[in-house]
Amino acid sequence: MLIDMNPLISIIVPVYNAEKTLNRCVDSIQNQTFLDWELLLIDDGSTDRSGKLCDQYATKDQRIKVFHKKNGGVSSARNVGLDHAKGQWITFVDSDDSLTDYAFELNWNDICEDLILFPFYFNYRDGSLKLFSLRTSGIIKNLIPFFEKEFAQTIFRVPWSKLYRNELIGNLRFDEKIKCGEDTLFVINYLKNIRNCNIQGKPLYIFYEDSILFHLKYQQPIESSIYALSMIYSAYKALNFKCLMFEKSIFFDFKSCCQDEINKRPLEWFNNKVVKRIYSNIKQEMGFEQRLRYKLLSFAIISKLNVLLRRR
Repeated sequence: MLIDMNPLISIIVPVYNAEKTLNRCVDSIQNQTFLDWELLLIDDGSTDRSGKLCDQYATKDQRIKVFHKKNGGVSSARNVGLDHAKGQWITFVDSDDSLTDYAFELNWNDICEDLILFPFYFNYRDGSLKLFSLRTSGIIKNLIPFFEKEFAQTIFRVPWSKLYRNELIGNLRFDEKIKCGEDTLFVINYLKNIRNCNIQGKPLYIFYEDSILFHLKYQQPIESSIYALSMIYSAYKALNFKCLMFEKSIFFDFKSCCQDEINKRPLEWFNNKVVKRIYSNIKQEMGFEQRLRYKLLSFAIISKLNVLLRRR
């Protein structure tokens, strides 16, 4: 009798210079009471001891597989994992985060949905935890009203704290040209393939607060922000529902990613057709002062005033 050796769950962890947090991450996976998983550690050209730590784990646990590659970014690392994942379900874990205890202890015989969503913990630098969960729970068959109600939530912006069906991922991969927002685009593109989802009540994931401020970590050129924004917006529109809070969120997130360049070359942002189209949709969600400030910025008035004031 042949035994199917493919695991139920493939866990993909991109690793880059993570020697300080990798043990916490991998140990939280190995400590799971649910055992039917494989762990794919993708060493993305680390220059510290991360690669050696990955190899050490693999020699002690046959469920752990290590792939070493040249540095290409988190998207290329996750894509390597997707290329080799054999599990029926796939989940992603960042190397500086961890899983909760008993994370995969589900009633697997009863699960037939296309996506499983979980609450998650945000672990602040002071050690305190905050739980983030959706307002909806259980099995969702009518996705449109669900998305309209919940899509502005963080869970739809990140790849982790969820389980995807491998067969529905198919050839879908992370866009390696996007350095910020690639995870949101991946999630939205996957949602095009699903008919229903299962929302669990028990947290799966612990996200650890990064010591690097967002606006410093994700600064990028105006062109890169507009490209990512346009790709995400197009994928979102294909889902055929409307969530203005989500549109507003991605719009101002990507604006903040290139704010330094906007201050220098404002019209390259404000005159862009994609930017104008999205702004026309979301301005009803903005207060009068915010709309006025944006209008002044679009004419580069505030930037010119700042230059004049600095000259005095």
